Amino acid sequence: MVVETSAIFWSAKLLDEMAPSLATYAGLGVAFFAACTAAVRLPGDLLRARFNELPLMLVSLAIAAGGCIVLGQSNSFALSVAAFASIGFGTAIICPSIFAIAARMTPENSAGGIGKVALVTGLPRIAAPWVFGLVAEGSGIAAAFGLCAAILAVAFALLVVLRAQGQRQAPAA
Repeated sequence: MVVETSAIFWSAKLLDEMAPSLATYAGLGVAFFAACTAAVRLPGDLLRARFNELPLMLVSLAIAAGGCIVLGQSNSFALSVAAFASIGFGTAIICPSIFAIAARMTPENSAGGIGKVALVTGLPRIAAPWVFGLVAEGSGIAAAFGLCAAILAVAFALLVVLRAQGQRQAPAA
């Protein structure tokens, strides 16, 4: 969620740096990102049912991390657009999956489970664009997107651990 928030807020700045002549259309970056996430979220329930949430989230995190790395390193506008799209595609299924898992884990109060996730993720989402800006100002946009890729790698590692724990507990149940 932190990476998605940062990408949304920083899309205009990135467009201004990559293609200054298009800066007047900076809102198109946010619209494009929203379209990329919508393209995955719309069939999200079908994707989660077909592939299961954890494997789907692992693939999604890898796609988004790859997009962050490419976006931070690219000088090509077209490649940057493709990388930006992959961040949108990759992060799109994460939020709905986390909320669905939280709702399932608290069947007696699914709205409360979703609310707890929103509370826990709220502060990082609020701080993310500011921290991203500090890193971008101090070390450059490549470093800021590198930080996003690192955050996604940590999330990936946590999911791998959770998946392994779930597989160990399943036979015991």
